[in-house]
Amino acid sequence: MKSKNIAVVACAKSTFAGSATIKLRFLNLLSCIEFDCHYVSSGIPPESDQHPNSRIIFHTPSPKELGVKSDGADVIIGDLFTETIISVALGESRRGKMPLIWGSALFPYGRACLNAKIELIRRGVESRLIIFPVGADVWEIGTNLPLSVKAMLDHPAVDLVSTYSTKFAKEIADTFKVENIVNALPPYVDANRFKTISDQSRLSLRKDMGLSDEDIVFVCHSNMRPIKRLDATIALFEYIREAIRERCVLLLVGPLSDTINLPKDVRCLGYQKDVTPFLKMSDFFINTSLHDSFNTALIEAVACGTIPITSSAPAVTECMERYDCGYIFYMSPKLGKVKEVCDAPLDNLNIPYESASCFVCKCIQNRAYRQKLKFNGAKMIIENFSKDVCEKNLSEMIGFVTRSRGS
Repeated sequence: MKSKNIAVVACAKSTFAGSATIKLRFLNLLSCIEFDCHYVSSGIPPESDQHPNSRIIFHTPSPKELGVKSDGADVIIGDLFTETIISVALGESRRGKMPLIWGSALFPYGRACLNAKIELIRRGVESRLIIFPVGADVWEIGTNLPLSVKAMLDHPAVDLVSTYSTKFAKEIADTFKVENIVNALPPYVDANRFKTISDQSRLSLRKDMGLSDEDIVFVCHSNMRPIKRLDATIALFEYIREAIRERCVLLLVGPLSDTINLPKDVRCLGYQKDVTPFLKMSDFFINTSLHDSFNTALIEAVACGTIPITSSAPAVTECMERYDCGYIFYMSPKLGKVKEVCDAPLDNLNIPYESASCFVCKCIQNRAYRQKLKFNGAKMIIENFSKDVCEKNLSEMIGFVTRSRGS
């Protein structure tokens, strides 16, 4: 793979969504190894200011055009994305670079990328197209995924379908009968940002929040969609707090209204540009999602030395089980119609209140056990989700797709 011969043109969300954050990190890594990278979206992703040395070029259609309010707004926005992708790709092609288009599977991003690739083929411009389905986004549409999206994943103009994990790649292939190759490309953790800190620094962060070193601090960092089952997170926290009889606090970090009624010792912090202080000051990370193609927040928490308590839904838990770095539990029901899953009563989810409480107690009382979990977590991050590992995976993926079809 030679970066001087390839230009990457990505099209995805520009919101808080994890898919936008991960795509931005992938592009940032590629730009650091001399790839020309472009990001086409309705805006600039919030995390962009965390990458001051990035060479990514952002392309956003006119705000006036994006402000169209009508039933066809998504179609109009998609057409604007298509035109922008084509324009960028043609410019790179004239410079002697092959455009590699990399789009989210969601409408209108994936459709815009596919339409751009088809137009480039019509014009005789060589290019490649990778479509990237992501977990909660796909599953909140559910198994009633529109036929147009199913067809897109297997369209002959698509060179590769890629997602975050082998577990979700298999799910996509099996559930939607995708015949295209489905590749797994796990995200990476920025070791300069997500890392453990000294006890003194940790205490300083806590004092800023009105917390002490004696408090047992839990954190939930999430997009707060219904499938994440925030009610289960709060219920589990409350049970643990009562069971261990310690002062406990739960920090909710994500796009959640601060006007909602929350139980005692649960704090809504809303969206935060930089989540690292909250991960670094916390003892435990709670996740009760019923479906996740990966869950980057989990590995970021582990990298900060925070011990995860999580459902088995995130694909990353397959890796966590091998390293024994946290507590993993199995929730019901199995994924079915999304509304039924999101609305299922708490009593039907089989939340392991008692065993999770025992796990927390053991961590609090047994320093050696706690340190072992943190050591195992750090090893997992280095061996699977470091920048070097991701760079190798990216190189292999891009090398594969650019060699395909006779290139």
